[in-house]
Amino acid sequence: MFSKGFPQMLAGASSGNPAAFASPITWSATFIDHHLVAVNAVFATVQLALGLGIAWRPTARLALGTSVAWALGVWWFGEGLGSVLTGNAWCGSATGSRRRLPHWPWRRPAPSQPLTCRRNQARS
Repeated sequence: MFSKGFPQMLAGASSGNPAAFASPITWSATFIDHHLVAVNAVFATVQLALGLGIAWRPTARLALGTSVAWALGVWWFGEGLGSVLTGNAWCGSATGSRRRLPHWPWRRPAPSQPLTCRRNQARS
């Protein structure tokens, strides 16, 4: 996270998303680029605090709720909402499941395009 490539990777997550979602991603990438060390130190501190909060029983419930909010922020700003709004979404990470997410109603594929994994199509 502490390299110059981190803000560039974040900015790339905005491509293909609607402007209402892409604009905050681009803004945050620019902000992080200008304050790289400070923002990454804050990110690391928040993640450490979440981990310790989950491990310490009196604060576990609050920390779990906060970690859900943190995860949603990471999903939006760090992953561009997983490309769900672009029609190119995949379930799981690069090492996980590769089943295609169903398209949103306004981005339905043509009937001739099955919702299958590219990796599975290559095996056929």
